[in-house]
Amino acid sequence: MSNLAKFDTTAYRTPTSLISALTKRVASTKQFTSVMSQLRKMGLDSTTYQQFIAAGVDALPQAKNLLAGGASKVKQVASLQGQLSKASNSFASTAANDLYGAGVNAAKGLVKGLQSQQAQIDLQMSKIAASMVKSIKGHLGIHSPSRVFDREVGQMVGAGLERGIYSKVNDLADATAALVAVPTARSLTLDMSVPTARMPRQFAGLDLLGQPQSAAAGDRTYNIYEATSAEATAMAVERRERAQYA
Repeated sequence: MSNLAKFDTTAYRTPTSLISALTKRVASTKQFTSVMSQLRKMGLDSTTYQQFIAAGVDALPQAKNLLAGGASKVKQVASLQGQLSKASNSFASTAANDLYGAGVNAAKGLVKGLQSQQAQIDLQMSKIAASMVKSIKGHLGIHSPSRVFDREVGQMVGAGLERGIYSKVNDLADATAALVAVPTARSLTLDMSVPTARMPRQFAGLDLLGQPQSAAAGDRTYNIYEATSAEATAMAVERRERAQYA
């Protein structure tokens, strides 16, 4: 209904001309409204009715002519409008089905075309895959074994292990020194004299053979030449004592 109220007031230079034009517009709008109401009562279809309303007051002459034709003309227009609507809908449905069918057939044709070329497609894909593998191997220097992995991974792992071990050498030496005091060459002194074993003074009681002996018994001295340790010296002294009382 907005078209009925549409009116350009700026097209008039004087108030008198503007008022005159507005007065005529109001009268035309009222007459248009009355005519459209009568047409609707005679059976005017919704499609034609909406077209008249969209045109507005400018379509008043056509509306008056249709009204003058009487109810039979109005119903005939409504019938023809209905047939046109059905024909349009039928055409749209047919066109949609045709386009859908064409799309389906096109897709089927595409699938069949691809299937017929499957062997060629597989061969081409194999060539592409082989080319990719060759490119990757060339970029990474893979040549039984990979030169890149050898240079950038394997060698770096070994170098890192070596550096880690060397970084702990001082700590390992300190820990070893804390457990065992290792003598240095300057701290060693050699005694080249002949080792001598001295028997302690015997106390009053039994001597080495079980005979009574006073505590005044003198000490005995043995020269041990073959001994290389304190244990060896003690064993040599024991042999000398046994030999003394044998």
